[in-house]
Amino acid sequence: MTTGEAGGWPRRLWRAVRKEELPPPVAPPDTFSADEIAVMLRSLGIAMLEVGQPTNMVSARLVLIASRYTTSTVRLAVLPTVIMVKVDNGPATEVDESNQATVRLDQAGAISDVVQLAEAGAIAPGDAVAAVTAVRELPSRFGSATTIFGHAMATIGFGLMLNPTWKALLAYAVLGAVGGLALAIGRQFSWFGPIQATVSAFLVSFLAIDFFAGAANEGLLRIIAPPLIALLPGFSLTTGAIELASGQMIAGASRLVYGVAQLMLLAAGVALGVRLVGLPSPHQPSAAMGEWSLYLAIVVMAIGMYLYLSAPRGSLIWLVMGLGVAVIAQDLSGMFVDQAMSGALGAFIAVPFAMFASGFRSAPPRMVMLLTVFWGLVPGALSFIRFTQRAASDTVSVSTLADTGVAIFAIALGTLIGFSLFRRLATSVRTQGAVALGNAV
Repeated sequence: MTTGEAGGWPRRLWRAVRKEELPPPVAPPDTFSADEIAVMLRSLGIAMLEVGQPTNMVSARLVLIASRYTTSTVRLAVLPTVIMVKVDNGPATEVDESNQATVRLDQAGAISDVVQLAEAGAIAPGDAVAAVTAVRELPSRFGSATTIFGHAMATIGFGLMLNPTWKALLAYAVLGAVGGLALAIGRQFSWFGPIQATVSAFLVSFLAIDFFAGAANEGLLRIIAPPLIALLPGFSLTTGAIELASGQMIAGASRLVYGVAQLMLLAAGVALGVRLVGLPSPHQPSAAMGEWSLYLAIVVMAIGMYLYLSAPRGSLIWLVMGLGVAVIAQDLSGMFVDQAMSGALGAFIAVPFAMFASGFRSAPPRMVMLLTVFWGLVPGALSFIRFTQRAASDTVSVSTLADTGVAIFAIALGTLIGFSLFRRLATSVRTQGAVALGNAV
């Protein structure tokens, strides 16, 4: 067999399993009008904000997109819910705002696909705007019953990470369904939104104290936190920390304030439930599961997120792998560093994995996997437990609250370092991976 024939098999295999390269630009820069370009940038920017991308990432991606369509200077102002775009030779400034953030992974994935095309200049501005509009109107893949079931599954997985006991499983399932039902009601009735966090926390804590108080080995809050997974502001706090570390002071500070306010609303609901029903009496600790419970938690949590967050078709195995890589790395790093800092390694490892894995044909966009990872690294659970202990019993020291901040900024730091180091590597793998593999053989 000749050297060329030997090297051909790996190249063909690589091309077979990897996604096709992006199409060429539809036109050279300055082909489209400044108004068309500004409208496209505004539409793409607000869509990225709605699916949870940090403002610094949105700004960087919009600058890259603008360079594909115009040689004029483009001025941007990006905040968590507002974006302003001005192309220098255009007559007006495009401004848009949105308070319709979504947690749906299918929408996040579809938006990421459109943005990728725009980054390559491979879609006309009008087509990009139309695609974003279509994604916003995309119906959820699953009905209300399936979504509530998915929330209950995610609660079980989350609970197995915090308090893996046999006795707690039923509590997680029932309380997770209650929490999912409250979220479903909130989506149907806008008036319920402002009080959703407090009411949900009250209902969950009330039921937990009355029916499942004996299920927690290390405190009642380890039973209450998992059912409130969708309301915990871990993602907002982590994103705010990323923005602050990137110099986006207004965006980062406002997002952190929002996250703290959400924690206070949740803590108020739990405190109200405790005051009304009273603290449970001491109980005999229930039997804990083995170390294998962490691996079970990863699978169950990924299934729950797949259903509750309406993930793209065929993405379940990738969610399991992405979540597994981050959580296991976090767990292993806890053997060498303080537990509050362990999330840094989990986030750092998850970034290159998501960048590399997203290049396979069956894989979802990298943002889908990264959003799942942020949910799984549970800084929100830690912060919620600290704040609620303070609200309910006043027994938490300043150091425990400081640990919460350290945990959040550790994940932000790991994410930033991961993106900085592996962004170019991901591009190289996508465009030159087949050649490199063939030469290695």
